[in-house]
Amino acid sequence: MFGKILYQRPILKGNEKPKPNAVNEFISPPIQVKYYFNKFGKDGVILSPSDSFEEMRTLYVEGAEAYSREVEK
Repeated sequence: MFGKILYQRPILKGNEKPKPNAVNEFISPPIQVKYYFNKFGKDGVILSPSDSFEEMRTLYVEGAEAYSREVEK
């Protein structure tokens, strides 16, 4: 998806091509990386900094809890 979603795409360290299924480093502000990779779901995991990792983890945990509740019809 990195090659398809261009809007607000973070800058890869060293301007390299992204490596699929590998750890890639970015030199963009954490907020930009967070908003960009939020679109990737389980296919884009932020490993560091740890506070960004925790923010994303909390976002997905809370989202899963919201979608696991019964909804009145």
